[in-house]
Amino acid sequence: MWERIALLIPVAWTKSGRPYRDHRQVLEGIIWRYRAGSPWRNLPTEFGSWRTARTPGPAQ
Repeated sequence: MWERIALLIPVAWTKSGRPYRDHRQVLEGIIWRYRAGSPWRNLPTEFGSWRTARTPGPAQ
């Protein structure tokens, strides 16, 4: 199933900014969170930092 959406994910840019985090790992963390109905802070470490996977809140 990953092959169906892999082309929609941007290519990682590693020259500057934050360290690269695998897009697939982050996306799977987001999916896990919504399936589990758990707070972001309870995201398992296998998906990386919860701050990386957390979706932005509503615009203020």
